[in-house]
Amino acid sequence: MDGRVQEWAEPPLATARGYEGALACFIASISQSGIALGENHHLEQSIDDLNHIIGESEAVSVQHILDAPPRQRNLSFKIEDHQLRMLFDLASSPAQRARLLSVSSPHASAWLSVMPTPQLN
Repeated sequence: MDGRVQEWAEPPLATARGYEGALACFIASISQSGIALGENHHLEQSIDDLNHIIGESEAVSVQHILDAPPRQRNLSFKIEDHQLRMLFDLASSPAQRARLLSVSSPHASAWLSVMPTPQLN
């Protein structure tokens, strides 16, 4: 590998809260770029980390990733879905579970991107 390709094959730096998203981005970009052909220990470690986060039932293999490179949003969805299930399991009351269900439903935050309407004032 030349220096430029080697630089892209390095895993992303973990941030305090963004490692999971960076992990999905790294795996998707490396697998779709074709850089991962052959042995890539960074990709293998990243997939191991992903599998640790999402659990055995959703686990993916290196070969699966290379055969059908995933989109970043699909990997991110697996991570977010697992995190939501964990939060739901930890919710101690029906009100907390209801809040989690409401904020995780499709278009729950759509109102944030709506332009103000003078007729509604």
